[in-house]
Amino acid sequence: MPATAAPFADDAQVKATLINLETKSWVAWKGHDGKYFENFLSDDHIEVGAWTFEHDANWKVPVENGVESYHVPMLHPRTFKQLSKARDATHTLAPTFTALEKTDPLPATPLRWVSDRWRIAPSRIYTHHHVFPNLLVARTDISALVQVVLPTSPTSSRTLAFCFVHRGDAPRLAPRVFGPIVGELLARFTHKVLREDDVVFASVQRGLRSSQHPGVLGAREERVHAFQCYVGRALGV
Repeated sequence: MPATAAPFADDAQVKATLINLETKSWVAWKGHDGKYFENFLSDDHIEVGAWTFEHDANWKVPVENGVESYHVPMLHPRTFKQLSKARDATHTLAPTFTALEKTDPLPATPLRWVSDRWRIAPSRIYTHHHVFPNLLVARTDISALVQVVLPTSPTSSRTLAFCFVHRGDAPRLAPRVFGPIVGELLARFTHKVLREDDVVFASVQRGLRSSQHPGVLGAREERVHAFQCYVGRALGV
């Protein structure tokens, strides 16, 4: 499907909107289902990491990186390691948000082993929400990652990232015994993934500045297209 051109120049209107956001006030923001985000403000999750990343790229570059998966094998060979199957994911495309739900059960990995001992009834589902324009939330049974991407110039941006670990369901023993260790490992893993992503953003920005092609969208980029359409509507183009 042909890509809808979204300007990578001076997004002054969008910048004015984003700068006014309260970084952690994501509950029910932009008309999204506030119940999904309430857990991050409750005692169910403990914040184990918070970072700021400065990017040499327009704010839409890290946002779009978060909603497509073609980059996974190249940028995350030692973390995520392989690309999941497109048919195992369900996409929701709405006027103010998009969502991905990875519907296949987790394989026999350490994450699944921990989830089974952390939660009474683990879903074994990975979900990722993008609330337009700049809020990204990823979630598993034991973890959550919240990212807010802010423009700092037409060719630079800043990501504020917050990592959470679930406290575990009572009366599970594992969270009480291994909670601090799992939280530390989760924070290290998450920080590594974010750094792996950041490495490529400047190169993407240089390519966007030079490209004369509108590009195409593949089977894993429905959410990129929905986001570009939102930007177009917001800018009146």
